Amino acid sequence: MSTVSVVPIIDISESMSQYGHVEQALIDTQAFLRLLKAGDKLAVVACDHKARTVFTGNGGLATVDPLLNITASAATAVAGLAFDGLSSALGLGLQHSRSFLDSSRLSRACVLLSDGQHNDGPSPLEVLPIYPVMACALGPQADQHLLQQIAQRTGGRYFYAPRAVDLMKVYNQIRATSANAALLTNQLNDIAQHGYQLIPLVIGQRPGAAQLSLVWSSREVSYTSGSPRGNQLSVTLVDPSGVTSPLAPSIIGAGFVIFNLPHPEPGQWYLQVEFAGSGQSISCTAGALQHSVTARSGPANIRLGVEMAARHAVGQPLALTAHLQAGGEVISNVRAHAIVQGPTLSLADALVKYHDQLRTVQALPFDRATGIAEPLARLAALRHTLLPELDILAHQQRVVHLGAAAGQLGTWLDTPVPGSYSVQVVVSGDSQASGPFQRCELASVLVTAD
Repeated sequence: MSTVSVVPIIDISESMSQYGHVEQALIDTQAFLRLLKAGDKLAVVACDHKARTVFTGNGGLATVDPLLNITASAATAVAGLAFDGLSSALGLGLQHSRSFLDSSRLSRACVLLSDGQHNDGPSPLEVLPIYPVMACALGPQADQHLLQQIAQRTGGRYFYAPRAVDLMKVYNQIRATSANAALLTNQLNDIAQHGYQLIPLVIGQRPGAAQLSLVWSSREVSYTSGSPRGNQLSVTLVDPSGVTSPLAPSIIGAGFVIFNLPHPEPGQWYLQVEFAGSGQSISCTAGALQHSVTARSGPANIRLGVEMAARHAVGQPLALTAHLQAGGEVISNVRAHAIVQGPTLSLADALVKYHDQLRTVQALPFDRATGIAEPLARLAALRHTLLPELDILAHQQRVVHLGAAAGQLGTWLDTPVPGSYSVQVVVSGDSQASGPFQRCELASVLVTAD
């Protein structure tokens, strides 16, 4: 099993709180840390007007122990973060993460999460590391251009989460990529009050531990192993025999559970979710990863690769290509589709459309203090006022099927509006050697008008 060194860098400026991102960011970052395995190394960094250490191991990277006490301690430290900074010094955050990662001999990466603009300290582009930065832009007010450049220049990957509830899908993809694991499912679902869902996933026959997780959108909703009542949610597994498994979560957190299965039975599994609720629905992200037995054996038997430009011109068709590497296995009944989230309105067009309303809106004190352009600051304030009933910068989601030609799966995507598009490719089929399979891959592209 591959081991990695990873440092999440969390923007703790006040905008995260003002725009309602804090609770989901805390839940998802803690769940991401709890997915790390024994032998992995980690530290956690936060930045506002300065960079600070949130969690470390005696001043350096902490090595995850077999009992996973280190990841529990890191998650606890993250839970105590306050999001009240008056600026976002992303360059200082990158510099501070380098003090942990530059000397690491493991596969290494830092994960940079921001919902706003870099506006303090050195330019991030002047202090980049020589290893990948996984850069995530959270929400339409994030500096998508800068974060995409950071990822591209370091050989990392750029991700865009339109809403806070989309963040765990990004974390699941980053975990799969960094651990050289197969991402079996990565699915966001809304479950109504008194709702019930069966979320399918297929575990391959090749040996390898699996991690199954469910992450939801409120720390006030608690996990129960029995029938849920009040503000409770239950998560159980249905094994390939079709019966409810007695296996309990290995990790239970505020807003998530993780099942670590060292030797899972291959075949069709389900995450079975029941929600009692308290008058509202809840968003849940189901993730499933299968790890290889050794670092050299690769992620299970079938690998999915996705090719898509990291930056693209608005209005031009965007080529999307998926490749299946089957390691010599004969595969059949291959089906593929892409779930595309894209903007419905650009920031420039929103300023025109809502011109009259913006004249009477006052920018939030935080945005004005940090030097964001007054029109964009007022647009952010107007959006904040109208949420959740109306999102004036909403994204639309559509499903596109991928056709097969010359051994490849592909399609062309429309890009009519500038902004970031999030694309998840899902491929399923049958292998003559290892039975049914499913693979997922999440990628993002920045569509620009220039």
